[in-house]
Amino acid sequence: MTRLEPVLSPATLPLAELYAARNDGDLYSVDECFSPIDSLESVAARAAAVRAISSERLIAERDTAAWIRGARELPPSLHTYCASTSARTRSLSRRAIVREVVIDDGEIELIAGMPVTTALRTALDITRHSLRFDDEAAQLVRRLLDLGEHSLGQCVRELGRRPNLPGKKRAIVRLQIALELPLPSRALPGRADA
Repeated sequence: MTRLEPVLSPATLPLAELYAARNDGDLYSVDECFSPIDSLESVAARAAAVRAISSERLIAERDTAAWIRGARELPPSLHTYCASTSARTRSLSRRAIVREVVIDDGEIELIAGMPVTTALRTALDITRHSLRFDDEAAQLVRRLLDLGEHSLGQCVRELGRRPNLPGKKRAIVRLQIALELPLPSRALPGRADA
């Protein structure tokens, strides 16, 4: 008996066969890919599914990285990727946003062949770049920080490593909200400063 790969994509089997197997109850969806029902959904399976639909030079970040790591229950409607400024790449999907960033090797983990930002980098990017920081975003950041057992002090030190990083003050206020710490009296969570 032949064992199926843990994550199947249209590159593995024709899409019609994948949908038919899903409809028959043999497969379940993992974003745009599929897994056999006897395979548990895992960090590796989610990473492999994202890898199947992206370029090898892209790094899963923000909501996509949070979903891969299990901090987010459902895959995002738009996948978020970053690429090193030296990578010069573009997205292969209409369901993706790609941005060029300065990123160190220590801020990336390889999961099932897919480069993914660390839980700390993912949480910091979400606090710096989210247009809205509501309860759902705060809970997501909290789950990411809990995954890596990161404290507010570690987050502040990491933000301080880069001198001209935009959104630092906003990120610190949002991290305090996420970690349910008292806010400084002058801090405004929605302010788009620095």
